[in-house]
Amino acid sequence: MNGMQIWEVNGIDDLKGTCFAQCSTKEKAEKAMQILEENGFEDILVVEQSSLRLDQLLIEDKLIQL
Repeated sequence: MNGMQIWEVNGIDDLKGTCFAQCSTKEKAEKAMQILEENGFEDILVVEQSSLRLDQLLIEDKLIQL
């Protein structure tokens, strides 16, 4: 699979579907999550690996490299 992997800090529960940060490494995503938690977003965030990589497009079931 081509492209850089993307790590996201996403909301859960009422904030599901909200992406707060997109990062190039898991460590940076964890740092972003820590900063968000220190600013009032405790217990409502999760670090997840994106299903897409950088410069990819998904249409139906077809993955396109840009």
